[in-house]
Amino acid sequence: MPARRPRNGARTSGRRSIKKIPQLSDVLRHLGNAVALAETVNRALDAAADDMELSAVGDAASALKQTVQALRAVYDELDMAIPAAARA
Repeated sequence: MPARRPRNGARTSGRRSIKKIPQLSDVLRHLGNAVALAETVNRALDAAADDMELSAVGDAASALKQTVQALRAVYDELDMAIPAAARA
């Protein structure tokens, strides 16, 4: 039976592990997917808070909204920095 690869995509060679270097476009795509998921959950929590008027849901939605804003800011910074770095 052949050896299984680790989940992170690394190739193993004896005792050493060689990690695959991700492409920046892949990193941006993954970050964009994470931002979209967080935004979707945030909208669902906002809707639930409006329907149920629960402060706990509102607190969670507020914390998630701050997280979404931070993720979006990082995404935008990377999106602008990568082309600039490629031109340099």
